[in-house]
Amino acid sequence: MIDLIAEKIKALRTEKCLTQQELANKIEVSKNSVSLYETGKKYPSLVTLCKIATVFNVSTDYLLGLSNAKETEFTDLDDIQLDILRKLIHQFEQFNQIKNKT
Repeated sequence: MIDLIAEKIKALRTEKCLTQQELANKIEVSKNSVSLYETGKKYPSLVTLCKIATVFNVSTDYLLGLSNAKETEFTDLDDIQLDILRKLIHQFEQFNQIKNKT
């Protein structure tokens, strides 16, 4: 499964004409992490996977190989709803960081 995710991330990045650094900036990880995701040597966290899906406007199911449909329900969300979703993802990420420290 990780090879499938790696292939999809690289293909989507290439389709959008983004460099690894540009994608890294958008999903708030290092360029090295993006490289590792694309080679299948590292698996993105749930939060990062959601960020990748948001950047490429695809579902996490598509990235995970559970669906062949690229389209996501996020296309129907307005800017306010997307902002709320981003904030929830950020809060979830902070919660996981705190939880992992204990």
